[in-house]
Amino acid sequence: MPAKSEASGGGVFDMIAVVLMIVSAVVGAGFATGAELIAFFGASPLPPIVVALFVGLFLFAVMAALVYVPMKFSRKIFAPVFFIFFVAMTAGIAELAGPVAAAVAVVISILIVWFGFEKMLTANKILMGFALVVLLVLVVSSLGGTMARSNLPPNVLGTAGSALLYAGMNCCLLPAIFAEARRTYSRKDLLLSVFVSAVVISFFVFIIMTAINVNNVGSAVMPILALSNNFVVKLAVFICILTSMFATLFNLQTKKKRNLVSIGAFGYALSFLGFTKVISFFYPIVGVVMIGVVIFSLMLAFFRGLRGNCGNSACQHTRGHQGQKGL
Repeated sequence: MPAKSEASGGGVFDMIAVVLMIVSAVVGAGFATGAELIAFFGASPLPPIVVALFVGLFLFAVMAALVYVPMKFSRKIFAPVFFIFFVAMTAGIAELAGPVAAAVAVVISILIVWFGFEKMLTANKILMGFALVVLLVLVVSSLGGTMARSNLPPNVLGTAGSALLYAGMNCCLLPAIFAEARRTYSRKDLLLSVFVSAVVISFFVFIIMTAINVNNVGSAVMPILALSNNFVVKLAVFICILTSMFATLFNLQTKKKRNLVSIGAFGYALSFLGFTKVISFFYPIVGVVMIGVVIFSLMLAFFRGLRGNCGNSACQHTRGHQGQKGL
């Protein structure tokens, strides 16, 4: 199937749609509120511009690797992880805007994913574009003043290590999205989209970290909302979480579309545990699951390698024996 950008004249708009899809899968509630950036980089002694460069570099490296070397992706293996993310995002919206808003977000997510990948691209292009503009205006208007020195304990991983961990964690939703996108878009288009996405995200890391430090709001639960707590800003944060829910539910979908309804309903019910409880209880399970997946993958690759070597040796022995019989 020819690449979409090569088959039509709308290449630039197509790339923008893919970029916003990637951004929405990478960023979420933690990024939009600034809480995740403070958790990873709040104690860094380096200026925000250096932190942003590390983040952009590692994000591009991880995303480009996912484009060049497609992972053997299994929804069944990672489904519990994605479901926990979905529950956490739903609980985050409930805490931000109430349970009714969370229910609306679940219904919207189900409908968007139900109608397919192209509809999801279109929705992300509109919603994420609006959210990024609002965040940009808010953060830029908050700049000015003296940078506050962080009083957080130093991160044992350092800035580079934290940036690598940040990139790896936030790219976990991308393999399935890239697998779908490769059916329509060329590798060149995807790599260009990945590069632009890394630049966009690293730019926002820079300005958000700078605004948080200048205004000394890093200790707030949601630092961005400490800068401004008006309706438009809350709406932008809501949209960032919502578009991440699209990507998460897209990873959870099965061949039977009606299963999206049961997944959404079950996730919404569990969100009543509360955002803090979901994070504190389920996220350690996510860590254990991911470690288990890595160990299992390494063992599987090792034993497959051994079996492949044994198979080659047996094959060569059999061929040699048959050759001698023919003589």
